[in-house]
Amino acid sequence: MDDRAKLEALLNTAIAHLPSDNPSNDATRDQIGAFQKVVSEPQFRADLLSALPVSEIDGGLNHEQVFSTLEWVSRLPNCKNRSQMVVGEVWRCILESRRPDEVESHLVAFSEHDRSFWTRIRSLPMVLPHLQLRTAFACTFLKHLSDRVSNDGSGHHFWNALQQFIKRQPRNAIELLRELLENPNSFDVGLAAFLLGTLRHQSLTPTDQTEFVEVAALISNQSSNEVRTAFYRSWATTAWQSGVSQLELQSLLASFELVSTVDQQELIGVIARIASARNTSSEVKTESLAWLTQNAHRCASPAAKYAVINLIADDGAAPIFGADSSDITLLLAILPIPVTDKNTWDIVEAFLVKRLESDLEQFATVFLQIATKDPDGLLDVIQLPRSFEWLKKEMSNRDMSTLVTCLLVSTARAQRHLGFYLFDELELDHLAAETLEDAGTIGIGLSFYECQRMMMKGESLGRFLASLLPFIEAMSQEFQKAFFEEVSLQCQNRGGGTRSEIESRIGTHKIVASILKRTSEQFEARRLAVTSAVSGMSVPGYERAGQLFMRRQSEATEKVMEEHSIWPQLCKFTALLYAKSCSAYSNGRLTEPSALKPFESSVELPIIDFADPEGMRIRRLRASQAIAVLEDQGIAGGGK
Repeated sequence: MDDRAKLEALLNTAIAHLPSDNPSNDATRDQIGAFQKVVSEPQFRADLLSALPVSEIDGGLNHEQVFSTLEWVSRLPNCKNRSQMVVGEVWRCILESRRPDEVESHLVAFSEHDRSFWTRIRSLPMVLPHLQLRTAFACTFLKHLSDRVSNDGSGHHFWNALQQFIKRQPRNAIELLRELLENPNSFDVGLAAFLLGTLRHQSLTPTDQTEFVEVAALISNQSSNEVRTAFYRSWATTAWQSGVSQLELQSLLASFELVSTVDQQELIGVIARIASARNTSSEVKTESLAWLTQNAHRCASPAAKYAVINLIADDGAAPIFGADSSDITLLLAILPIPVTDKNTWDIVEAFLVKRLESDLEQFATVFLQIATKDPDGLLDVIQLPRSFEWLKKEMSNRDMSTLVTCLLVSTARAQRHLGFYLFDELELDHLAAETLEDAGTIGIGLSFYECQRMMMKGESLGRFLASLLPFIEAMSQEFQKAFFEEVSLQCQNRGGGTRSEIESRIGTHKIVASILKRTSEQFEARRLAVTSAVSGMSVPGYERAGQLFMRRQSEATEKVMEEHSIWPQLCKFTALLYAKSCSAYSNGRLTEPSALKPFESSVELPIIDFADPEGMRIRRLRASQAIAVLEDQGIAGGGK
């Protein structure tokens, strides 16, 4: 029997003790214990080492051979999804039999190796706790691994391995903390916080406990903000692993007024993480939430705001918040949120979707409160490409007319812009008549003049103007004149979408009917002019100007497409080939040819915006002046 066959037979003997895919918890513990008992027997490990094809190169361990062997082990038929433990035991068996310098060299190769790194790191929790590493090397190695896995979903395997290492070797973990503290240039906040937070509730010897208290005090009293940040964040680690007692929480909260502003911002995020931890008791949660409600504020750090929003959106915290809307109060307290904090806004989106699914009226109230407290942030985020798509999809299935109308008649510019964006994006059929009536002349005037400064689809603009018509008679003569001039202009500017919507909705109105009739006559006159013999004459200068115009428009369109389309991000170069079929090259292969399918898309361009841009700028300037007057009146008078 060759070494590979012998190795497979040995491993199959141990694998037979592992649990099946879906056993009960009790069976899992018993079976894992049986597996570990088998692989820990001296004779089994000796046989395993003799069968392993591990050789030396340049006086040390052949790293590539070890990695290849582990990869082969992970693919054994009997391993399946249990390869994590099997590979870990084989890996541990190899390293425990080598010299310390060989182990360090191999771990460096592992941390820098790309092939199968993310597969092997799953087995690290079975290996790292059993290795005796020099403190200086462990500090460098763990920091490098921490940096590498920081933004990857497999990072939890590294932190699990470090947790097992701390539990098994608390003395070495304390020395590691000292090493980090004595080397400020290599200090890692996340690593130090995890070590300190995990050690806090470990069963330590009296000597180790005394040393741990000393190190913790040194970290908490450091002048460096970075080091003190590690101390505060360690409490969040403690909360998630073993829980924080009420006495510990009160001691932490008592220090809030005594520390710097930077520490206060950090502490807000830490308390939010403690409140959201699964091991936190209901008493500690209640006290944490009460404290956050009193102390969370708009100047909190982005990380603290993320932690608070994550707490608010957590279903487990809902019973603690109760029905008094304290979660909304807490959310509004930390606004605004920077537009660049996309992860935080993603959680806000999920929170709003849950509110929308449970209570439409409550959702509208919360959305308006956010739009009032942070209108610019919400407007900027919701307009980003591929942003808030989930929320917008859910909103499109509900009646949002009242919410959008409230935004449109607001005295705040950003809220009106947000309202027009939602009205256009959600393709609302109408505005809420009761809300428009309550808004009075100032609210209706603000929304009307604001529409002159907005770019919307022609159909949306037609529906908006049609929704205002029932309230025009209550407005001043000057405003009525401006409104019907706008209807006339937009019926010519967007002769397709806007004119058709107005015609289908308010075509029987006497003034509007005359406007539509006059517009039809003008379009007919233009059609006759275009089809006349004179229009067929060639004017070289005019043709050249038209070519240059189309070229500039094509370049502008291409630029916008590169900014908003995903295809330029995936493909550096694309070319349109005219043929009956096409193939795609992917993963070194050319796909089977498929027939080209025609598709078309149309968009209506505003005629007057291109024909008379200067006149349209003057029109928008006059609208801005009217808005400024109405905003002052609305703020001073409080509404109507």
